[in-house]
Amino acid sequence: MFRRAVSLAPPKVGARSLHSSSFAKVQSSFGLIEPSGKTAKKYEDRFSKHKSLVTFGSWRTGGTIRPAISDGVFVAPDATIAGNVELFPRSSVWYGVSIKADVNLVRVGAWSNIQDNCTVHEALAPLDDDHDGSTIIGHYVTIGHDCHLRACTIEDFCLVGMGSILEEGSYMETKSMLGAGSVLKKGTRIPAGELWLGNPAKFVRMVSGEEMADRKPDCNKYHHLAVSHLHEFYLPNLETLLEAEKFGLLK
Repeated sequence: MFRRAVSLAPPKVGARSLHSSSFAKVQSSFGLIEPSGKTAKKYEDRFSKHKSLVTFGSWRTGGTIRPAISDGVFVAPDATIAGNVELFPRSSVWYGVSIKADVNLVRVGAWSNIQDNCTVHEALAPLDDDHDGSTIIGHYVTIGHDCHLRACTIEDFCLVGMGSILEEGSYMETKSMLGAGSVLKKGTRIPAGELWLGNPAKFVRMVSGEEMADRKPDCNKYHHLAVSHLHEFYLPNLETLLEAEKFGLLK
């Protein structure tokens, strides 16, 4: 089951100077300084206030657009899942990722992982008669760090190397790979089982049997890592925890 987006977060540390006794009292009441009010202390914000799941109204249909999150999905506390996004079971969305679908659909398949700082969007209008502008990511797919995907299709068991860009209408067939830092140009299609690389990306060689065999175990590994992170950040009841912290019950 999807866990709440509000979570424990690394402390945000800073310092404040005191300009008046009343301000000092306010600071003291929130635990930001010592009760004496004489010395400014470091303050900490233990809880992330980032809203990971964003729901909004559709200007096109007048209805509500909200993310659909399956069981066993991990969404990092600072990731953003906005609009018509579907996350299939045991997929994971890591730190700093933005997945946004204002009009069409973004789908992430089961056991797939979208790694840190990726951006995944759809197009706001159809690309042609056969492509409505959605972004579809299949099952057991790895999207490396810092990738940018827009209105593209990636079939099952594919690997997108970190820092790569998939432009509108680009397509990766099953068990294909795109090397790190590559740009798959608009409308370009990588056939099944091929490795492409470069800007613009071009065919390099066929994917080896060993590389193909690694796809499923690698995605399984990311799922198990996601479970560990999920346990660390899960807050069953934020209000209860805030009250416990107020009374000094949290160590």
